[in-house]
Amino acid sequence: MVLRRIAAAAAALMTFSTAANAEVLGTLTDGSWQTDMGGGTVYKHNVFSSSSVGLQTENYAEYTPNKDAVPIVVNGASVWGTRTITSAAEYMKKNGLRPLIGINADYFSFKTGIPMGYTIIDGKIYSKEAGLQDAVGFREDGSAFIDKLGIDTSVSDGDTKIPITYINKWLQNDFDNVNLLTEDFGADTHTSFKALYVICSPIKGELVINTTMELCVDEVFIYDGTIKIPAGKLVLVMDVDGAPECFDMLSRLAKGDTLTVANSVYGAERCDWTEAEYAVSSVGGRLLNNGATGKGFEAGAAPRTAVGVKDNGNVIFYTLDGRQNGYSYGCRLETLAARMRELGCVDALNLDGGGSTAIAGIFPDSSVFKVTNRPSDGQLRMCANYLFLEDRREYKDDDWYIAPYKSELFADTSGHWAHDVIEEMAYSGIINGFEENGVKLFKPDNNVSRIQFAAIVCNVLGIDKSKYSGAALGFTDNSAIQPWAVDYVKAMIGLGYMNGRSDDNGKTLYLDPESSITRAEAFAIMARAIQSDEYAELSFSDNASIPEWARPAFSKLLALGVIRGFSDNTIKPDGKTTRAEAAVLAAKLSDIAQ
Repeated sequence: MVLRRIAAAAAALMTFSTAANAEVLGTLTDGSWQTDMGGGTVYKHNVFSSSSVGLQTENYAEYTPNKDAVPIVVNGASVWGTRTITSAAEYMKKNGLRPLIGINADYFSFKTGIPMGYTIIDGKIYSKEAGLQDAVGFREDGSAFIDKLGIDTSVSDGDTKIPITYINKWLQNDFDNVNLLTEDFGADTHTSFKALYVICSPIKGELVINTTMELCVDEVFIYDGTIKIPAGKLVLVMDVDGAPECFDMLSRLAKGDTLTVANSVYGAERCDWTEAEYAVSSVGGRLLNNGATGKGFEAGAAPRTAVGVKDNGNVIFYTLDGRQNGYSYGCRLETLAARMRELGCVDALNLDGGGSTAIAGIFPDSSVFKVTNRPSDGQLRMCANYLFLEDRREYKDDDWYIAPYKSELFADTSGHWAHDVIEEMAYSGIINGFEENGVKLFKPDNNVSRIQFAAIVCNVLGIDKSKYSGAALGFTDNSAIQPWAVDYVKAMIGLGYMNGRSDDNGKTLYLDPESSITRAEAFAIMARAIQSDEYAELSFSDNASIPEWARPAFSKLLALGVIRGFSDNTIKPDGKTTRAEAAVLAAKLSDIAQ
């Protein structure tokens, strides 16, 4: 039940979004909201209605660089392998880091989980690609830039220098290149063929842009298969049938020889990559380059993830859901570029989208890290790495935890004030939705009927309705009760929780099964099901409207904290109960009944 209380606290801080210039994705709807996350970060959830594609749902955070939260790249325990965004948050927790928000980042190999681009973590080269790629870099002060990134790496024994094509990438058979692996790559090299290995110990220096690193050779050998990467060591590896000049140089090395590894950056058009504490590149390419739209975009609409830098230095961590009819269509890259410009970005980088698109965070007054978008796979995809804002503020109680991801059940509850409660009650099997044209809906703002509420209360209390199947119903409209609801009604009547309606002072009763249940009727049913002697004085401004038969129920529920009235101090006893309100009442009844 912790999630529900946290969601309620967070919801109190949410305001309607007032994003301007929303023409790219459609017309902004009432389902939009935003929240100040603190740490210079504002989270925005926007729902658009488009005449051409239907609904579009985006989630993004706008970050103003500051010392309370700074962007970092999180890859996990090793370059090899994949992890979900919640697993990445768990890795942060184990290392004493607290996430504010996070999004998925680089494209990657589905086979190995290795990112397809460059990665810089804590100022060090964590993985290196071959050639130029577009990348985003983050400075120590949290500011960001997007530019071309290329790193030339070489190793020399003093007489001969050869290129190192990749750092912490998987060496495949029949490739000429030399790879350099560190213990960050993983437990072993994952090679499956005859390769030349040079095991080295670091002497001085690190794998940092525009610096050199000295190594001492420990072992040189050929082995057919994978080897373990010793702790604290570096491994140079190549196919024995690779480039002859590289094989000749490495194979003649002996124990005790000294090697120099040099890393030089190239290709940058406007920025200094030596300033980057963290960086990640993307084969997805540039969406915006100094205000100009990129070229050569792939065709087709899809879920999208992007990072952008505004003219004022603010950073946009962006996601757009897609491939979900009735919730979010997705977009083409040209549209994504236009949307990033619309948000004020002058530079923007396309990150891995599709089923990888994910955004998650810890909302104000919450200790729960949770996914806030709806991944198109229906589950979190295992990805290579993520961009996070690390929350560096001090907390008296830093015992935060990670909520397991559950796919969105309904296409019409995202952003609704009762979203979390609806999902929780639905996953618990207490409430159900509808399916229309293949889309699952909850219709949260529709009124709940009397028989629907009877079923909800039965489900919350775990009542075995089959025990009441033989009971007789004395209503004049018994035939109007839908077959699925008959046993629910019999149980509610048999337990004394529910009554019929009458127009002649109780001489004849009718159920009126399909009519909307009033708040007074719903409260009365709940109160009868709760064993409590606590009552509170009613002081609502519309006390006179509460039916005499319902006053004890209102008093009991008020004392138990189940009801509290509206902001104008009314309780609206004759008002109709919506399906969302019924879900909240079910959750409160569940709390008390436990």
